[in-house]
Amino acid sequence: MNTISFTVVVPACNAANFLERAVRSVTEQRYPRCRVVIVNDGSTDATGEVAAALAAENPCIYVIEQENSGQLLSRTRAIRYAQKHFADENNYFLFLDADDVYLPGSLARIAALLTEHGCDLLLYAVEQTDEATGKTRPFGGSFSGEPASKAAFYQTVFFDYRYNSLCRKAVSARLIADRDFTPYGHLRNAEDLVQSLDYYRAAARVCFSDECFYRYYINSASVTHSLTLSKYPLDSTARRLTWELLAEEQVWTQAQTDAYAAFLLRLLKNKIEAICLFDAPSAEKAAAYETLRQDGFYRQLLTMAKRRDRVLTLFEQGKYAAMERALRLSRVAGAVRRRIQPDRKNR
Repeated sequence: MNTISFTVVVPACNAANFLERAVRSVTEQRYPRCRVVIVNDGSTDATGEVAAALAAENPCIYVIEQENSGQLLSRTRAIRYAQKHFADENNYFLFLDADDVYLPGSLARIAALLTEHGCDLLLYAVEQTDEATGKTRPFGGSFSGEPASKAAFYQTVFFDYRYNSLCRKAVSARLIADRDFTPYGHLRNAEDLVQSLDYYRAAARVCFSDECFYRYYINSASVTHSLTLSKYPLDSTARRLTWELLAEEQVWTQAQTDAYAAFLLRLLKNKIEAICLFDAPSAEKAAAYETLRQDGFYRQLLTMAKRRDRVLTLFEQGKYAAMERALRLSRVAGAVRRRIQPDRKNR
């Protein structure tokens, strides 16, 4: 008999229109050993009332009320609550965003995979549905099965951003220490990766599945119009903490470490290019560039560059106008190459 139990953590901030759909995607699966812990994270809409109504009809639903603290601290609050009140020996945590759902039958299948592989950390595929268009597409990953080593595991998760999300992980309670994440409570980007690092470090056996258990809803129309430069994430905390974990674990060769440094520099260049593309005043863009340039971790990375990229060189020198010109030229050259390549194939 399968003895695995689940605690599903649901942070909810102003999610009154979605919360019931999310929670019922769990409870309607009728998995016999499952609890849902909802954290009403300082909502100003009817989220608290919806959560209370759900809890009133199902004794396996618990609600925590708190002032707005963000997803990272909401999740850790729910984990602490579960560790204090639930004493299941074989408990796994699942993480559900309040506007997403688990697909039917997912919990039983996740439990079967955990039992089959004897793993304390399972990473699985998700799918994305655009609520504006109704179109759904898989959002998988680059690997399936059990990694051959810790080095291979880190190679998979740290080079593929698709694995950052906690919503695609089943995490054994044994991996979760009582850690204070308050210093990172300000994060509104990559906080899932920050929380995952402890689980990666502690995991004794990991398995990846290409089966899809979770649906992530996006609204492309609202996303397109909501992101402004003032809200664009500039913080390097998640990458810095990842780098520190790798330095501590020392499971990679120097070549792998150098490759990851180069990968992080490409991500930095992507951030610079994204800032350049914003429709914002030059002074606001310059302030964003300067925030990145003065970041201690990014400065450390720039000293490790094996090749001197012109854009990054100009960025390091603080020559932002020349850097933007180089970026524009690079984009034009890339567009020309993309137009020429099909013609070459047809010759």
